[in-house]
Amino acid sequence: MELAADIVIAVVVCIAVAAVILSLKGLLLTPVRRRENADVFAVICARGDAQGLEQAVKGLTWLKDSGKAEIGLIIADDGMNLEARRRAELLAEKSGAVVCAADRICEVTEEERWREES
Repeated sequence: MELAADIVIAVVVCIAVAAVILSLKGLLLTPVRRRENADVFAVICARGDAQGLEQAVKGLTWLKDSGKAEIGLIIADDGMNLEARRRAELLAEKSGAVVCAADRICEVTEEERWREES
């Protein structure tokens, strides 16, 4: 009976230590905070049929929505085909991202900054 209690205590202690380690890891890996005069944007350059675009947008949106990263999200069209562009626009609508041509990224970041300040 004493052995069973020792095993239960050992398992509970291991779970508690693992929970503390995971919490600390989460704090250490969430350094992306918006600072005054320093906006942070994640840019996904998509081309062709833009495979993996949906997963990238969903992952970055999760980071943004969970508070782990205070970022703006930009999908840069670097030669997407028509179907990929339509998917990108739908994803942007759902996630709050912006779709733009790859050569307009600087303009879009400036526009987004002014929109957030207004």
